[in-house]
Amino acid sequence: MNMQITEVKIYPTDDDVVRAYVTIVFDDCLMIGEIEIIKETKGLFVWMPTKKQKDGTHRDIAYAINTETRNMIEEAVLAEYEKVVADGDPVSSGRSVSERLRAPEQLKTDGLINQEEYNDKRKEILEEL
Repeated sequence: MNMQITEVKIYPTDDDVVRAYVTIVFDDCLMIGEIEIIKETKGLFVWMPTKKQKDGTHRDIAYAINTETRNMIEEAVLAEYEKVVADGDPVSSGRSVSERLRAPEQLKTDGLINQEEYNDKRKEILEEL
């Protein structure tokens, strides 16, 4: 029996790197959250949830164990994201300022952006207040 994705919720951001946060539900009984849609030079990428360890490394906490499942997740998530963006839904996810500031902090910690990019993003978020 194959699991099916029964729900995808997209929470768009106004961030240049993290384009949205995502939750997906399998068979109406298992939810995975903290998925991110990341903008890279090659396009959009689905980043599965990780947990930072005491030594500074990150450990995957949810991931597809085969290519077929990974592709199914990516296709469903990116299709729903494109639909939300095309529908003109508001970009603001309604997240608090502190939540918005944590996103670039996590990207810096993960090594996806450098200190200068982090400072620029932080300044941009604070200027919107």
